[in-house]
Amino acid sequence: SSPYSLEQERDAKQAEDMNVLKSMGPGRSSVNNVKSAEDFIAFLTAAVKDRSGPEMKNFYIYLQDCFTNADQDLDGLVGPREFDALVDEAAAAPRVFGFAPTAEQMYMNEEERFAARLQ
Repeated sequence: SSPYSLEQERDAKQAEDMNVLKSMGPGRSSVNNVKSAEDFIAFLTAAVKDRSGPEMKNFYIYLQDCFTNADQDLDGLVGPREFDALVDEAAAAPRVFGFAPTAEQMYMNEEERFAARLQ
């Protein structure tokens, strides 16, 4: 049993996810600059409403940056371990605002997470 409350653990994970976003640097996408859950929802809503609009272009760039960061051997492909890292990086943005569960909430351990992502 953890000495921390679920709320403390959630807050720590949100801070970790925010640090992941910050570590990506300013990047080429404005996704990393979204400051609130409402702004994130508005950004994604605009992106899916207009697939050729600036929000979709920014979202595409964000996902492309996630892919590029995960492609450790720079071969243009992501293997199983790289895919695992890609999922975590892409999920960091929605996790900051509580829109996606953490890997720890979904899986009992790293092996279970990796096996599930192989499917």
